[in-house]
Amino acid sequence: MALGDWELASESANRALQLDPNSITALSLSVLVLLVKDSKYSAASSRLGELADLISETEPHNPQLCHDMSALFARLCARHGPILTQCQQLITKATQLAPEDSNYMTELGYQLALSGDYTSALTRYSEACKLDEANMIACYGKIICQILRGEPNDVEEAAQQFEFLNEIHGGSGAPSDLYYIGTLVASRKERDTAAAVRLLQETARVHLEAVTLGAIGTETLIKLNPDFITTLAKEMLEHAGSEPAPPGETVAPLVSKVNEILRPVLKACPGMLDVKLLVAQTQYLSSDFEGAQSMLANAIALDPSHASSHMLMAKIFIEMQRYREASTALEQALSLSFEVRESPIYFLLRAQCHEKQGEWKQALTVLQSAMKLPGVAAAAEDRTPAPAARNSAPKGKSKVPTPAERAQIFIHLATVHTHLGQTPEAAKIIQEAKREFYGLPAHSQIIIVDAQLALGRYRLSLYIRRIDLCVCVCVCVCVLKLRMYMMFI
Repeated sequence: MALGDWELASESANRALQLDPNSITALSLSVLVLLVKDSKYSAASSRLGELADLISETEPHNPQLCHDMSALFARLCARHGPILTQCQQLITKATQLAPEDSNYMTELGYQLALSGDYTSALTRYSEACKLDEANMIACYGKIICQILRGEPNDVEEAAQQFEFLNEIHGGSGAPSDLYYIGTLVASRKERDTAAAVRLLQETARVHLEAVTLGAIGTETLIKLNPDFITTLAKEMLEHAGSEPAPPGETVAPLVSKVNEILRPVLKACPGMLDVKLLVAQTQYLSSDFEGAQSMLANAIALDPSHASSHMLMAKIFIEMQRYREASTALEQALSLSFEVRESPIYFLLRAQCHEKQGEWKQALTVLQSAMKLPGVAAAAEDRTPAPAARNSAPKGKSKVPTPAERAQIFIHLATVHTHLGQTPEAAKIIQEAKREFYGLPAHSQIIIVDAQLALGRYRLSLYIRRIDLCVCVCVCVCVLKLRMYMMFI
């Protein structure tokens, strides 16, 4: 395991368990292999249950062991509900065995936050702060939960606490948690996209600099915290756009940054499904469609029942002009999860299949159906749901569409109306989108599309005004401004 040879680690764990079925070390290694090499969460949950029973029998008064096992697996389970519950039971036992230990209470708060229960997490973090006023991890966790819970008073109070703490602990040497709080304040309170993106990158940099990826062990994996890295990667990708770079154009720097921060996680945990999907997404956005297809094929081999893998594969097939295979991938995703039918991305990909083949009327019908989905035409109460909340939505309950997903529906609908010669309808959709996504990362994308549509109608003066409104710095804007200068020339 220390060398990252998970095949050998798996064989060693199995042999050790045959020799001694009551070996905590071998059983914990077996759980670890199932998570980081195979992404077999149900099997890992079953084995973790055996481990918890064994700890109760052989180490009933060992809070540190309960803490270490729960902290490790909670950060590696991709927020799998049953495993998170088992981890919370272990860390709860640690808090009962050592009720005065602030660190154990802090870990319980963190795991409750992973499951999206921010109210309970706030309670535990507050208790940890009372046990040890110098516990800054608990203090930061409390502020993060206040922001993610989304109550207006909580967000305002959290922003004030951040301002105070940033004065004391900010600058060089500040922990990644403080940078992450700054990210949340910038994105959810101040709606400052540029600051949020900058702070996200700083958060990732500081977090990874604190981890030494030498020999892989329990402590290293806990510090690396793959769950936190994937959360940062997902938030960065929300700011990186959803379409691949056009041929000959430079890949957006943010996409390259996401790929960079995922690299150490993929090295330490080569079989984690979430990480593979994110890497495949960065390859897709980089127009490396063959690389993305290969990575996804590997992910699907690990878990053929993962609908999101098939959805992303459909996007890749569309870009490769393999529309029949794209439709097959979409149907496969739908057969695996009927929740897909409530997903804006499913409708968007169906529409794109029609668009790429010039079937504009069929695309319009699909996109109009997408606009009728809950939370698409008008945002749900929480405009920027936290990744934890989205990832841990209960089965049978529709996930809240992200602003990026909603924006793509608006963008494609306006584009289709334009191709059908329905200019007033396209203009109306764009105006609604500008109001709906103002202050969010998608707003600049809307402005760019508006400018492109204006250019398509040969309205040069309107095109120039639209580009001047776009405040984001990205490859698309640079290309559009270059086109503008070329027209002047």
